[in-house]
Amino acid sequence: MKIVICGSMSFSKEMLKTEEALKKLGHEVVLPEFVNDHANFSGEGEMPENEEKGDLIKKHFEEIRKSDAILVLNIERKKIKGYVGGNSFLEMGFAFVLNKSIYLFEQIPDIGYKDEIEAMSPIILGGNFLKIKEDLISNDSHEDYYNSLPKKRMCSGVLIFNQNDELLIVKPSYKDHWSIPGGVIEENESPRLACIRETEEETGLYIENLEFLSVDFVPPKTKVSENLHFIFFGGILKEEEIKKIKILNEEIEDYKFLTVEKALLLLGKNLGKRIEKSIEALKNRKVIYMENGK
Repeated sequence: MKIVICGSMSFSKEMLKTEEALKKLGHEVVLPEFVNDHANFSGEGEMPENEEKGDLIKKHFEEIRKSDAILVLNIERKKIKGYVGGNSFLEMGFAFVLNKSIYLFEQIPDIGYKDEIEAMSPIILGGNFLKIKEDLISNDSHEDYYNSLPKKRMCSGVLIFNQNDELLIVKPSYKDHWSIPGGVIEENESPRLACIRETEEETGLYIENLEFLSVDFVPPKTKVSENLHFIFFGGILKEEEIKKIKILNEEIEDYKFLTVEKALLLLGKNLGKRIEKSIEALKNRKVIYMENGK
């Protein structure tokens, strides 16, 4: 693990000791520039500044960007236990935005930006560097566990009607039967947002206010994995809204409004059962759960 050490330069000697301890534990360590100069400074004269402070901050931030974590050496200073100075606070904020692990050597200090530090959820080591390894093992275990969980395919569809109580259906170019607007839910996308996106992509209609009607679990078949189908109600379109419908991609050949009875004759068998149950849910104002359309 690559760890960048942060803290007041008055802790330079402690930084060197921390570097040695972390390297013994197998970590790659990055120190602020001129730590050795500060550690060996006798106190006579002025400490030479070889670079502008702004350039040093930029360089250190770049090291944080390339690292896995930062360790803030917040030793007591100015009679403040767990002291975190302004620069270290900036470095913590930068690491937090980049989703880096943040370790504090000691407790969170009781200072003006204590709430902000707590919001970053730093891991308090209490002077024990072995806790870093414990944290890594915990994170790896969680990641392995979630990666081992089964993944299900999901898709969303929407029921849209005109003022004659006719259902909007579309003809996909890659299917023999007709369907309703909708499609596959992408990774890290909610069923509702997928429905909004797919409807706009297929018809040009942006319908944000959706009402959830049903979900159908479809068991696996030969060479086809299990699936979850979500259906929403997209409302009743006025004539001027219907005129805005445009076929925007090659996946859809045509669209039409039909009575539910006629539409069911053109839809796939499983989808037809799903739609009948969803319309029942709409009439009864009650969400329905199904398994294979039942």
